[in-house]
Amino acid sequence: MSETSTDPGIGSQRVVRLREALLGRRYRSRYRFTSGNDVRLFGSSADLFGAMIARIDAATRDVALETYIFCDDAIGRSLSEALIRAAARGVRVRVITDGIGS
Repeated sequence: MSETSTDPGIGSQRVVRLREALLGRRYRSRYRFTSGNDVRLFGSSADLFGAMIARIDAATRDVALETYIFCDDAIGRSLSEALIRAAARGVRVRVITDGIGS
């Protein structure tokens, strides 16, 4: 398997090494990775927030948003509207913001 694989698999040695580096070997049995997650890099904030809103709009069960800054600006209002739409569809919506940053 190439080290640049886009899907190394949750049980792959590469992911296990990363987990141990982040959490340490002694936490290995207490913290488990879950499947279905991914990491993406975005070239612009417009791309990032567009993708976030698309994911919120596609949610069918849960939305969990944790952010340092949540402002009352155009982007914040767009995110808020997407979260409200999700809640109106019966999706469980949870938001955590930093009290200092927001």
